[in-house]
Amino acid sequence: MSKHANNPATGGRNGSIPTKRNPGPARFLAAALLVILALQPACLFRRKKTSEMRYPVSPIRLVLVPLNVPLEKPDLHWVAMASSVLMAKVARSTPDLEAVPFWEWMGVATETMGASKTISPEQAAYIASRSTAQWATQGQLLPAKSGYSLRLDFIPVKPNVVAFRYEKDCSLNELGEHYHRAFSQFLNYIIARPPGINPAQLKDFSSLRDVGRALDLEYGWYSNAAPGKSETVAAAAAGTDIGLARILFNPALYSSLVPR
Repeated sequence: MSKHANNPATGGRNGSIPTKRNPGPARFLAAALLVILALQPACLFRRKKTSEMRYPVSPIRLVLVPLNVPLEKPDLHWVAMASSVLMAKVARSTPDLEAVPFWEWMGVATETMGASKTISPEQAAYIASRSTAQWATQGQLLPAKSGYSLRLDFIPVKPNVVAFRYEKDCSLNELGEHYHRAFSQFLNYIIARPPGINPAQLKDFSSLRDVGRALDLEYGWYSNAAPGKSETVAAAAAGTDIGLARILFNPALYSSLVPR
């Protein structure tokens, strides 16, 4: 047996000399590690939230296709066209949306829908793609017990993107408010800034009767097309909002839409 085996001075059997440990640094390191781990999830959440809230670098182009309404109800034809006008108002107030001018896509749309006078989701996506847009509206307005049943879909051009739907029963004068809600929810869905327009500015739907009928005549959605024959309505629209009027009517056909 080694002479150092049981000698306290040599530290016992392993031959090491015992030392008295100072617990201070170890406790400090453990506490610091706990603080770092506690803060880490919050840091990760902040980075993720910042990344998710990045808005589009350039405006998203959107084609505002008129709603499908029963062909046998001509009193709703102007409503379908005027609905697109209201949606254009909302889109114009949104920094991250660009409403494609009607005169850029209406020809493709009227050819696509044919005699049925209705647009399917697939056709809406096709019209948007032909107009270099990323999205198109597509929906319907049907008479209901409490007024009208509204369904508004936002259809993506890319097949791997999911469409967005808004549905509600309402009166005609409530349509503007519901378009505002639909766009607000859609913009939240695609992570874009909300509309800047006040919903109160969209209430008087009946005031759009003339412009709705003029658009029908301009592009031949329900009636025979007569482009360039709505100077009075175009001029009135330009007097109120020339930017919106230039979306609705082709400036090449109306002198009132040419900037002075």
